[in-house]
Amino acid sequence: MLCHAVDELSTMLKQVSESAGTAGSGAKVSAELLQQTVHTALYNMSELVAIAAKTQSTVVAKRVHEHVEQWTRLMRHS
Repeated sequence: MLCHAVDELSTMLKQVSESAGTAGSGAKVSAELLQQTVHTALYNMSELVAIAAKTQSTVVAKRVHEHVEQWTRLMRHS
């Protein structure tokens, strides 16, 4: 995702620099685009981290449950 954002930013910066009438306005637009693109990329990555954390906690909870069941079965047979 970050690589995609950087590629997108690079393309936008090229377009802005080619179409900007003055260096000052181009720099302002470029800074805004940079900020917006980085913000979007970081937000998307944080969403992926949240999804991964939720998935991992689900897997861990399932494994703990399985081990408790196995331990309970072993204790019954003792």
